[in-house]
Amino acid sequence: MADKGWAMYRRLTRLPKPNRQGNHPFEPVVMGDTSGRKHFAPIIFELKSIVGIQSVTPSKWRISRSSCVRCLHCQTEHLDRADHCKGCGRPLPAENCPLCGFANPRSFRFCGQCGTLLTIPDAVKPVAETVSGNVPGEQAERRQVTVLFADLVGSTQLATRLDPEDLNTLLRAYQRVSAEVIERFGGYTAQYLGDGILAYFGYPGAHENDAERAVHAGLGIVERASRLEIDSGDTLAVRVGIATGLVVAGDHDAEGGVSGSSVVGETPNLAARLQGLATPNSVVIAPSTRYLIGSMFKYEALGEHVLKGFAEPVQACRVVSERSVSSRFEAAHATPLTPLVGRREEVNLLLGRWGQAKLGDGQTVLLVGEAGIGKSRVVETLRLSLAEEQHTLLRYQCSPHYTNSALHPVVAQIERMASIRGNDSQEDKLDKLITLLGQTFEDIDPFVSLFAALLSIPDGGRYTPPPADSRQQKDKTLAVLVQHLDGIATRQPTLIIVEDAHWIDPTSIEWLKLIIDWIPRARALLILTSRPEFSPAWATQSQLTLLTLNRLSRRQSLTMVGGLPGAESLSDEVVETIASKTSGIPLFIEELTKVVIEADAANGLASQDSMKAAPPRFTIPATLQDSLMARLDQLGKAKEVAQVCSVLGREFSYELLAAVMSLPDKALAPTMDKLVGSGLVFCHGTPPRADYVFKHALLQDAAYESLLRRKRQDLHGRIADVLVGQFATTAKTKPELVAHHFSAAHRVDEAVLYWEKAGRRAVARSANVEAVRHFDMALEALGAMANTPERREMELGLRIVLGPALINTRGPLSSNVQENYSRAQRLCMQLPETELHFAALWGLWRITRSFDEKQRIADDLLRVAGRLDDQGLLLQAHHTQWATQFHLGRHVECLRHVDEGLSIYAHSDYRSHATTYGGHDPRVCGCGEAAFSLWLLGRSEASLARADEALAWAKKLGHAGTTAHALDMNLLLQRYRRDLPKVLERSDEIIEFAKHENFPVHRAKGLVFKGWAVALLDNPPAGLELIRAGLDSQQNVGTREDFPIFFDMLAEVLSMTGENSEALHVVDGALSEAAASGLRYWTAELHRRKGELLLNGNMKKGAEDSLLRARRTAHQQKATALELRAAMSLARLWIDCGRGAEARDLLASVRGRITEGFETADLKEATSLLQAIA
Repeated sequence: MADKGWAMYRRLTRLPKPNRQGNHPFEPVVMGDTSGRKHFAPIIFELKSIVGIQSVTPSKWRISRSSCVRCLHCQTEHLDRADHCKGCGRPLPAENCPLCGFANPRSFRFCGQCGTLLTIPDAVKPVAETVSGNVPGEQAERRQVTVLFADLVGSTQLATRLDPEDLNTLLRAYQRVSAEVIERFGGYTAQYLGDGILAYFGYPGAHENDAERAVHAGLGIVERASRLEIDSGDTLAVRVGIATGLVVAGDHDAEGGVSGSSVVGETPNLAARLQGLATPNSVVIAPSTRYLIGSMFKYEALGEHVLKGFAEPVQACRVVSERSVSSRFEAAHATPLTPLVGRREEVNLLLGRWGQAKLGDGQTVLLVGEAGIGKSRVVETLRLSLAEEQHTLLRYQCSPHYTNSALHPVVAQIERMASIRGNDSQEDKLDKLITLLGQTFEDIDPFVSLFAALLSIPDGGRYTPPPADSRQQKDKTLAVLVQHLDGIATRQPTLIIVEDAHWIDPTSIEWLKLIIDWIPRARALLILTSRPEFSPAWATQSQLTLLTLNRLSRRQSLTMVGGLPGAESLSDEVVETIASKTSGIPLFIEELTKVVIEADAANGLASQDSMKAAPPRFTIPATLQDSLMARLDQLGKAKEVAQVCSVLGREFSYELLAAVMSLPDKALAPTMDKLVGSGLVFCHGTPPRADYVFKHALLQDAAYESLLRRKRQDLHGRIADVLVGQFATTAKTKPELVAHHFSAAHRVDEAVLYWEKAGRRAVARSANVEAVRHFDMALEALGAMANTPERREMELGLRIVLGPALINTRGPLSSNVQENYSRAQRLCMQLPETELHFAALWGLWRITRSFDEKQRIADDLLRVAGRLDDQGLLLQAHHTQWATQFHLGRHVECLRHVDEGLSIYAHSDYRSHATTYGGHDPRVCGCGEAAFSLWLLGRSEASLARADEALAWAKKLGHAGTTAHALDMNLLLQRYRRDLPKVLERSDEIIEFAKHENFPVHRAKGLVFKGWAVALLDNPPAGLELIRAGLDSQQNVGTREDFPIFFDMLAEVLSMTGENSEALHVVDGALSEAAASGLRYWTAELHRRKGELLLNGNMKKGAEDSLLRARRTAHQQKATALELRAAMSLARLWIDCGRGAEARDLLASVRGRITEGFETADLKEATSLLQAIA
């Protein structure tokens, strides 16, 4: 390596290598003498990493005034090779040669008099000065680079044939012509490797067509090298390999300093391997390069090749020659400049909808299109069109960081309306909120506490408190938010804009649904913008207008480019290129054009005419990513701040940024002004009370993706620490934001903690969908931890709280729930017994299909609760017992466990159990289960009383899962009683509630019961369709305990539609499943249904057997209500057979045991039948 270093030294200085005793001008510098520093600084920088001289300190050799030229007029400093000042455009002073003093133009790299290197090449410049001492210098970053690797053919044979001096002359000539070709095409010669050359295109500076430039350079090297003759008359031959791909460029030396010539990734290796495939005097390229250069060259496919070090074969391609092609596009026609192109029809439609809205016919428009298609631009044009009209504008911005934060866009909008700042005192926040509400409500007392709770502002108990339960508070809050909008729209027409709805949280979707239902009655226009993946169920409603934005045509694209500020200086060729590369996406057009205009301005071209006539000399990145990266590069020192901003998120505050970067206002504020001035971000307010938003999400992505992963992790960790340490309110109210940053920082312990906090907060607010997502993120983060007992205990705790939320949102028998509790059981086997083991065993009981096995687990739970001596656990053990005993048909035992369990419940507060055990409150469940058993035992009035108690307690609690459970049980009881109007009413109620809460199991149940009621009331075919739809959903995720009744209802409706044989098949299947699972509470009714179906087929003997078995089974279970139904069916059969006396005695004996509920349908029917027999 040292030999290569001295070879480089000789090339630069034209001096021989000194011996150790010699007195060479370079020696004093190496030994620490600085007298020769100005003469040899460039050489030392270039040789630093090659020779390995440790005594040279890079920081002492930063280029100062010798390379940093100050404009004499505006004092702007320049580190580049420009001839003219980029601040004022005047000529820069000449640069004197450090060796001979010759005055060289600024564009000269070598002295025109003596050939001395005038400045340090870009690739070996030291770290640039940064915004302040607290911000690091330029770091390594991720970039797309095209790498060229060229190698001489037969260099070993040449060494044996030529004199060393002749060989040296030949090699230097080859290197010189190669470097000239590379520089000509805008590349950078990174390294000479013996007789090989490594060059980069796209780094340190990017160009529009770096891949094309590299191929041109490769062909040029082959052509120029072939003209170099050897003394023998032969010519040199070269092999060239080219590849394009993502690399990490810069900062790779062992000490962490910047090494500009260093590029790491598979791309350089691929280029070298492809060079090995090339035949003499040929250029071989990678598929990535071929894709970028299109049809600019003629090619020869070389097929797939297995290359050393690469797992997959590579499709290589040889470049034969440059293709002679004409211009790809016609010259653009002169067209009038317009602020918006190709969207007049869409804007007119919105204006029409606005006209309707002003008259009280409110409208909703869903504006859909891919990223960058111009959704925001269309909405902004509408807003500007309404500037002269009296109206109110409300904007709600959704965020990718808050997709699981309930009502985030609403909270943010209210805070903006009220001018609430993060550093306001709680009293000031409340005063501002009160002022805002006073503009809408005459009496603000009922509303202040709800809005204050939404914004996490304490109201000091001065106002009517919100409902105690979260469910009621959530519903009332959503309703009040709509009232607030109604109050605004009542005063004057209102334009409501919800942007980026594809990032909206589930609770805000509920809010949107309420707004969409309200809009038709209001003087308001609601516009939602979203990407195509956003497809809510209400998107197809008739009152909603779906407006899809398509890409611009080529002509529209050309017009748009020409209409942008500064575009009048661009040539037709450049405009055509921009239009072709942006594919009709307005964002692409806008951003790429800005890059081109800014690049031309930086080049200091004095004449617009010369600019139009000359070929493009500016950088046009090949993709949008490159375009955005070029804009970031042009920020200079502000780029690192922009990268930090990108880690904060699409939206961020000045205060948080300042805290993260630890910069004073005098350093940070001007930098942020530069970012705003560049169009990278928008600013709302004035620092330090300012909020920023990236102009486009893609701009944020470009800045974020340019950071190395390690740097991103460090920044995320810093942000999380600042949020926790200095923004406690944000950390408390938005734990998912803190968790996001801890996760990205790979700080697992903190990430798990905050994801769990976010999940529990969501559960407390009945936001089950968000809760599942938060808990899943916690488990994902936990996966990175070592498998220790502590980690297993943390995972077990997470799975316990995740289980109920999963049950509510996906169903008890969904694969997610099964996997969750199965994993919990495996963890329990590896940990000492605690209450977590009880909860995991409880979950296993919940998902077990066999009720005999459920009974065994329920008995185990009683024993575990006893060992742990915990009354709360004992309550939950009784919970499993009463549910199991009921389904096994042991109704007396069920009631006993209900009494014992609810006795425990009455002596303490166990409402929190709903978040751990089954997703519902145990008192509600116990009352509901008691209602079932009491009805089956023939105690109809007592049954209704317990059912009403369950429903009332559920409504008081306001817990979504508990409310769903109570509605479910009440619906089931009404089905037992065959109260068709009540079944229809309850089924509609539970369907709506399930839609609202995203509970698919309960929605499916509601459909089944509604179908049964519809069929029996008046429309069997329609009812049958509803039943089948509900069963299709229920089969996948629902529990099995309700399937006997489902099949019973299905069979009854099938018989009504004349499908008796299928009905029999359904009942037989239900009986088989009941026998296999031990699910016995409805077995008697299934046997009775089978008997009735057999009678329909005139199979009286089989029917009697089934009916007798039904009566016997019900009697054994003490299920008097079902025994009465079986007795009535038998009585009718016996009457038809002339056995009236037996029928009367049987029916009277069963009827006589029932002492209440005389107004029920069954008792009325039994009484009428007895009277008929008499």
